[in-house]
Parts: sequence; C-alpha cells; structure tokens
Amino acid sequence: MRLGFSAALYGAFWPVFLLRRGLRLGKALPAPKYRHLMTYHNNRFAQDMGLLFCLANTRVRYEVNQAVSAKVHSSS
Repeated sequence: MRLGFSAALYGAFWPVFLLRRGLRLGKALPAPKYRHLMTYHNNRFAQDMGLLFCLANTRVRYEVNQAVSAKVHSSS
C-alpha cells in the first residue's frame, strides 16, 4: 500500500511534524499546501533547509512532468 508523499514527509522530518497532523495520507499535496509549509507563522518549517529543498525539488519535478505530458498529448 502506497501512502504517498505525506507519509514520507512525516517519516523523514518527524521533528518538524511532531503531531503528524495537517497532511492527508495517500493524497498528493496541493499547491497551496507547499506555500503554507514554507511560510508557516512560526518559521519552524522555513528553518529546516532539508525540508525546503525536498518541497522545492518535488514541486519542480511535478511541473516538469506536467510540461512533458502536455507536449506528448498535443503532438500529432
């Protein structure tokens, strides 16, 4: 059973997600949730450089995959 990116974040960055709440297991993170994590009001997420690089890398890979699939679908 695949739990998704949320479970990976909970496992890898457990000191930041002590209560393991706020992310839906088995669901992809929506785009506004990335911004919310990076600009959380007490900056505990923004001070964890590993988490920021992980979120940015995931977002970039998602955007690249979307661009590639759009080109494949639009070519005749």
